[in-house]
Amino acid sequence: MSIPRTLHHGLLKQAFHLAGRSKQRPAQADLRRSISASYYALFHLLVNEAIKSICVGKKDYAPLRHHLARTFQHANMKNVAQQFSKRQISEDLSSVFGTNTLDERLVLVASNFVLLQEARINADYNLSMNYFKHQALEYANMSQDSFSAWKKIHKTIQAYTFLIGLHNQKNINRGSNQ
Repeated sequence: MSIPRTLHHGLLKQAFHLAGRSKQRPAQADLRRSISASYYALFHLLVNEAIKSICVGKKDYAPLRHHLARTFQHANMKNVAQQFSKRQISEDLSSVFGTNTLDERLVLVASNFVLLQEARINADYNLSMNYFKHQALEYANMSQDSFSAWKKIHKTIQAYTFLIGLHNQKNINRGSNQ
């Protein structure tokens, strides 16, 4: 199976490579970068998917796509992911979805996004923590599981809504009556 040449796939591949680089005890720097790459793989997958949904079929819109990609904010994305991971959606969104139940695969993606972002922050900034190979591999697997889940749901209305929310967090749960 050939892996497409995208940033998010490259980052996922790098996460596994760094975690498994040494058969014995990998360097802390490798483990920390692996954890960070696991988060950024999922981050860039979701940003790429959101941009594709906004600029669908517009190959000549590359400058706009690049500009829009830079407007996603990690904190806002985490807030939306937390809402979806806790299944906290408004009644208005429930009516749009035709159900008040979120797809479990979307909940997995959202939950993993939150966990990976927190792990990335600790790996990058909390130097008092030491990591082990199995932990880095666990985070890489979480990212890979999210890729797999996303592939199965990426064309659903819930997935599109999630992507829009990642970009426009402040208004995603607002209804027409507000």
